Amino acid sequence: MFKEFVFKDEDVIKFCEITRDHNLIHIPQYMRENGKKTVVPGMIILSTAIGMAGDLFKAGANMLELYFHSIIGTGEKVEIGYELQEQKPLKAEIIARNTINTLSKKGNPSMLMQMDECPEFTSEGIMRTLDVRPNQMQQFAAMTGLIDNELGYLLFAITYASRGLLLSIDEPVTEVEREINRYLDKTINPEKLSPFYQYLKIYLPAQAIKPQPGHNLNYLIHFKRVKEGRTYDARVTCFQQGGLIYYSEYQLIAIPDRLIMRMASAV
Repeated sequence: MFKEFVFKDEDVIKFCEITRDHNLIHIPQYMRENGKKTVVPGMIILSTAIGMAGDLFKAGANMLELYFHSIIGTGEKVEIGYELQEQKPLKAEIIARNTINTLSKKGNPSMLMQMDECPEFTSEGIMRTLDVRPNQMQQFAAMTGLIDNELGYLLFAITYASRGLLLSIDEPVTEVEREINRYLDKTINPEKLSPFYQYLKIYLPAQAIKPQPGHNLNYLIHFKRVKEGRTYDARVTCFQQGGLIYYSEYQLIAIPDRLIMRMASAV
């Protein structure tokens, strides 16, 4: 099942307002001044693809393994959807393709799968609470084609974790968080680095609750150094009102801003 999309500057502006994403590469005026197209947030592409595969969650899918390869600019055609590979256990590839599949990296495709058991995470980490505005989840769900759909609320909680990770970096508490902050602080680091996701894994345990609109989300975040100044892992557990929503694992790589701009398409 596939559908062709062309995201506009207005779509990016609205999505970033809903998710409170202030990255300069998603601001049309800034990108135009640099001769580049606005970069479409990876999570709007991903959420659109997963939303199209919503029936697979009802069929038992409980794990997402996601890889990020390249970026897509506004005005570019992108074919989004999924290909079912196995029925039992359920397995499907999530795809977003323009010239290449942006959700595949070094031969690793993004997958939606069914697992017998999800791993249990420890209670390590710092809890970060993010406020959720009235109708914020509903706005996100509507924009990703999932209006009045619980999956839209789950995808909002997954997308909003990025804000929690940035908060951990901007207001560091642990040694590793302070280390990441030093490398990404553009006022002291001449390299001007930004975090970029290499992969993201989401686990939906059987006891997980469904996120509810209008209530704050809590993220227990634990960073681990892989290679100083370059690569870091993060475990993120999402809660709401004391109930578990999902577990997740991230790998973030620090990429020079000049390289990200080079990757962006010219106007």
